[in-house]
Amino acid sequence: MKTKERPELYESQLLDSFLDMISEEEQYLTDVKMLIANKIAKILERRGIQKKQFAQMMGVKPSVVSLWLSGTHNFTLETLAKIEYALGIKLLDTKVLAMV
Repeated sequence: MKTKERPELYESQLLDSFLDMISEEEQYLTDVKMLIANKIAKILERRGIQKKQFAQMMGVKPSVVSLWLSGTHNFTLETLAKIEYALGIKLLDTKVLAMV
């Protein structure tokens, strides 16, 4: 039985210099967008909803759903609220907002 080899750790001074230029805030924002996209993708997968079906539910083109699920899209609050409503989920903790 052949075992999978682990890839070697890739090192690049150029990549390291680019990563050093990213602020903590930029990294945080990227992380949040990726987490939201991942949460949506996991829910769609668990429910057996294809991108095309989800696009129809949302009234958008499948390419828009692909953009959302890429983890690079800057969601508007309206879009997030529509996704929450369509899927019956919570992506953001709005309880905190209600307490203010």
